[in-house]
Amino acid sequence: MRQILFLLLLAFSSSLCALQLTDDPIKPWPVDCRSCIPTCNPSPLELKSLEENVVVDLLDPIYADGVLSTERGGVLVTQGIRVQARKIVYVKRLDSDPPEFSLFCEGDLLIDYQNKTLVGRCFYYDLLTQSGLLIDGRGAAPPWYLGGKEIFFNPDGELTINQGYISTSESPDKDVMVLSTKIYVNKDRILTANNITFRLQGVPLAWFPKVKFNLMSIGDSPLAVQVGYGGFLKTNLSLRYRFLTLGELYGYLRLDGYLARGPGVGIETEYAPCDSSTELYTRSYYAHDISIDDPKRKDRYRLEGSYLGCWKGDIQVKGFYDFVSDGDMAAEYQRKDFDLNPAERTEIEFRKNSCNWIASLFTRVRVNRFQSINQELPTFYYTWRPFEIGSTGVIFENWVKASYFDYRFSDEIIEAMKSKDPDEKKVRNFHSAHIAISPSFYRPFWYRGLTITPYAGFRGIMYSNSQDGQAVGQAVGDVGVRAETSLSKCFPYFKHVMEPYIDFRYLTRPRIPLDHAYIFTIYDAYNIFGVTRFGVRNSIYTKWGGCINRPIYLDVWTNAFSDGRHIPQVIPKGYANIEWFPLSYLFVSMDSAWNFKHRELDFYNSRIDWTFTQNAALSFEYRHRSKYDWRKADFYNFLIDVTRSEKRLLNSPLSDKRDTFLARLFYRWNPDIWGKFILRHGWNRDDMPTYVEYEIEVTRVIFDHWHLIFTYENRESDNRYSATLRLAPSPPTR
Repeated sequence: MRQILFLLLLAFSSSLCALQLTDDPIKPWPVDCRSCIPTCNPSPLELKSLEENVVVDLLDPIYADGVLSTERGGVLVTQGIRVQARKIVYVKRLDSDPPEFSLFCEGDLLIDYQNKTLVGRCFYYDLLTQSGLLIDGRGAAPPWYLGGKEIFFNPDGELTINQGYISTSESPDKDVMVLSTKIYVNKDRILTANNITFRLQGVPLAWFPKVKFNLMSIGDSPLAVQVGYGGFLKTNLSLRYRFLTLGELYGYLRLDGYLARGPGVGIETEYAPCDSSTELYTRSYYAHDISIDDPKRKDRYRLEGSYLGCWKGDIQVKGFYDFVSDGDMAAEYQRKDFDLNPAERTEIEFRKNSCNWIASLFTRVRVNRFQSINQELPTFYYTWRPFEIGSTGVIFENWVKASYFDYRFSDEIIEAMKSKDPDEKKVRNFHSAHIAISPSFYRPFWYRGLTITPYAGFRGIMYSNSQDGQAVGQAVGDVGVRAETSLSKCFPYFKHVMEPYIDFRYLTRPRIPLDHAYIFTIYDAYNIFGVTRFGVRNSIYTKWGGCINRPIYLDVWTNAFSDGRHIPQVIPKGYANIEWFPLSYLFVSMDSAWNFKHRELDFYNSRIDWTFTQNAALSFEYRHRSKYDWRKADFYNFLIDVTRSEKRLLNSPLSDKRDTFLARLFYRWNPDIWGKFILRHGWNRDDMPTYVEYEIEVTRVIFDHWHLIFTYENRESDNRYSATLRLAPSPPTR
């Protein structure tokens, strides 16, 4: 009997010694996670695949009865998830019924899941169902920080947050926070929250039924508030809210309140997926107010949008539309977060690029009666790739353009001209079918570093209608020759390259006079004249830091005219263009022309850009234009110079003498405060007063990621103040 008692005591004491030497494996944490409960047992093949995809790395692990555990830290990696924690319990009992394959961890917890990083108090994950539960979890996608009491990991990669919050404050004290009973974040980082409350410093300010947005779309603020005072807009309050996030499609709602004028509402949509060339933008705005020029209260609207895409067969499509109630609205409602620029055109183009040709179908229509538009109903354009004719070295290129033009004057112009010209001969709209062809030939020759390229071309145009109501045909020859060479010399620290050139071009006498055919575009106006441009380009190249730079560029040239009866002298002007980089952070440029006949600067544009430090930069521009520098759409087209007399041009809007000074300044006092200053000063304009306009903008970062922007605008017509609060993106990652 004593021997039996001694054996029992020995067995019991040995077990006590073992307990003192080795800790028991940590038991799995009992948790009620419905989404973690397997709905059906996986097949043996599926179990083997799951087992092979799990990598466990623990420090000082303990194994017993299918449970591997540690309290010294470790990492577990499997498909779609990586878990790092101080205390880890890894259970693998695949032979049991039902099988058990799970993970529990807590302490210094870090989870990488579906490109998301989360932390929390403790985490349970079922490897069979690929679902889990995180207690007191939180994650970040700057500037967004979100978390909740419970975060469920669903098999489809979606996170469900119970009693969650969304904030832009990284610190534990959440200054700005949105509370929601349910928050969903899918694998594409699209966040959806229901029944949300917006709080500032813990005080409820607003309630929204639902919000949905992309956590990665940090370029556009989902919420912006602006308060303004002064000027034509008077006291006003604006709210811009992103109410729609459907994949890559975003929708914005704008609400405006003008105390002295009326309400305004706008909707903006944006669709620009990263993996596609398709871009779609629309803006629709309505206001019930008064115009500056029309004191009567009326309804005003603007509908605009653009579409860019590439269809099957590499067909590029570009489309724009812009419907505006009146010409003043676009300028009166300029807002930085809802940019309403002057009314644009309404047009669409289909373009096909091939290896040997390019074709396009283009249509432009007038939808706003206050605009003067050259309607194209439609225009077809086709061009061939230049090719060599046999082995002659002669290059041939050509294009064909077929259109139906319908030029429509604005109602304001027609009414104004009718008052001066009752017979309406000068104010009627005009139209014509238009077919143009432009073949050309050129052949380069080389001789001892000199390149000589003669060229000859032809422009033929057929009109179905003209000034006298008959069909006419236009024919113009275009011949010329270009010669250029390059001279260079190397010095110890730089290389100087000089490129003299001369370019002669001659247009033959057109078949029909200039005033006989309708002029729809600049390419319908021709007259006989010849012009020779000759000059020299100079470049200084340096090699520094393994890169080749060009700190100095100088181009000096002039034009000599022949057969130009209205040109005052053969060489009327001389031109110079200079670009200088004295330092990597300093840029100076000058573009000017000297009028030899009147002995004055024809125009002078100078610019200085200087970045002092990463916190300070400035830019200055001075622009001078004399009354002899004609306002032309194409600077190198001299048809108007040789066709109209100087006296006639001086009495037209093409002569516009003025001086302008522009300044821009940026300064950052600290990472949370910076300011911008913009100045426009104009003077020396005929029959126009001197004006000074400037804008001061100061931005202050509050609540970690919110920008509070104060703006003061001193305009020629009024003064305006505004304060804007918007969420701004975080700085880009390194």
